[in-house]
Amino acid sequence: MDKVPWNRAIIDEFSQFSLLSEDEKDVLIARAAGWSRAKASDKLAMSTSKIDRITERLRYKYESATKYNELLPKNIDF
Repeated sequence: MDKVPWNRAIIDEFSQFSLLSEDEKDVLIARAAGWSRAKASDKLAMSTSKIDRITERLRYKYESATKYNELLPKNIDF
């Protein structure tokens, strides 16, 4: 399965459809930019465990959102 790269359109659609919090949106953008957990933790002033929890929450929300939103691709990687 080919991975679809994150882009602004997908991030915005997912963010609006899933009503992401500011922290979730920040972590999503950091992950999409390819930041490591350590870099995201440093730049966003969050612990790495918080980054991990938010990432897992984003995965769950994304999987749920793809069931109801045809614009979101199914093969996205976090």
